[in-house]
Amino acid sequence: MTTEHEGTVGWLNYIGQVGPSSHRCFRQAQNGLAVALDLLSTHSEGGPVLDGDGNYLGYINVFDVMRALDRGMDLLEVRAQDIMRRDLAPATEATPVNEALERMEANGVVSLPVERSGKIVYSVKCHDMLRARVALRQGHEHGFTIPHPDSTTKKE
Repeated sequence: MTTEHEGTVGWLNYIGQVGPSSHRCFRQAQNGLAVALDLLSTHSEGGPVLDGDGNYLGYINVFDVMRALDRGMDLLEVRAQDIMRRDLAPATEATPVNEALERMEANGVVSLPVERSGKIVYSVKCHDMLRARVALRQGHEHGFTIPHPDSTTKKE
């Protein structure tokens, strides 16, 4: 079911077509322990770091927190801005899916912040793109759908 665009599937060409799965953001002044506890309690990989006006400063994930610990940093003393990575530029909704996946792989992250009108509006994860691709390629061929995680309820 591939289209004339190499590596794309059906209508799934741009990040804006995949849809958001995370609105998690960290503030530059949050201490490292608060970031770590948030990541642990939500089973999240990471998220963008924003200043007080909501401008994107960088990205922080579990590897950045573990690297801070390995360097002997006290997570109560360091701030998100001290341990975040500054080299991960946000995507836009017009970013091609394949480019986003390449950037994730090159930067060792599994999600990218998405910017609209100069502000971070959500993050998109590799799982979102996998879910969409599997649903498009396999679902149409075999007659099944894969629900978005927000559309299902957890059974206790």
